[in-house]
Amino acid sequence: MYALLPIVTNTFVGLRSVPPGLIDAARGLGMTPGQILRRAEWPIALPFVMEGVRAALVLTFGITTIAPLIGAGGLGFFIQRGVEGNVPDLVLLGALPIVLIALLLSGVVAWLGERLTPPGLRAEPEVVGQGGPI
Repeated sequence: MYALLPIVTNTFVGLRSVPPGLIDAARGLGMTPGQILRRAEWPIALPFVMEGVRAALVLTFGITTIAPLIGAGGLGFFIQRGVEGNVPDLVLLGALPIVLIALLLSGVVAWLGERLTPPGLRAEPEVVGQGGPI
């Protein structure tokens, strides 16, 4: 339930960001409401949805560090024992893998979101040092 908030919020924002003219153009082409959603609205909203999924994934993964407080174990066990015993090495033993895995998951979902975004909507990288014609 906790992870649904960023996904639902970003999906709502993404669908609301679709320009009304695009929906009118799709209607003018004779698309049904389902086709408008799949072919016009969803491709525009997809980058927002993927950012919501990325945020939910990283938040949920970070929250698992408190799992030892309810007896579930995991890498949070090392963090808890390190804090209780004032042993920084144990805290790092639990925290560093969590941070690295969260960064890896974030990067994978960001890459996937970039690949799922239609080519016409992708941000083009700026070319530095390329001057115009002389």
